[in-house]
Amino acid sequence: MISRAPISITARAGALAIMVVAVVLSGCTIRREFIGNRLTQEDLEALPTLETKGEVLETIGPPSKIELRMDGSAFVYRYELQRGSGLAISAFQATFDNSTSDRRADLVIVYFDKQGRVERYGFARSGFSDEE
Repeated sequence: MISRAPISITARAGALAIMVVAVVLSGCTIRREFIGNRLTQEDLEALPTLETKGEVLETIGPPSKIELRMDGSAFVYRYELQRGSGLAISAFQATFDNSTSDRRADLVIVYFDKQGRVERYGFARSGFSDEE
């Protein structure tokens, strides 16, 4: 018959220390970041009726960016959602990283002539859901 010696307190403490280090060196992250102001369907529906920079500012609000052009200017409205999740485990220089990332943006650009009158506009929607 093979006899087994009981596990010593030192061995148990060592195993516990290794488990604690593994937990400390691992990490789980969930990230969700919104950039800019989301334009509503009403904002987009109002675009054809707006004629000046003042009307655009009053109806839609301040843009994310203003671009100066040779023949006028443009307001750029950008609403962006960046989100991701990840699991990173690192122990004794061996690493495991399982991350996902999603980045979507709505973009509206309103072009103005040198007198500040709306020339044209365009938009691209990324299909955000109502919960986002």
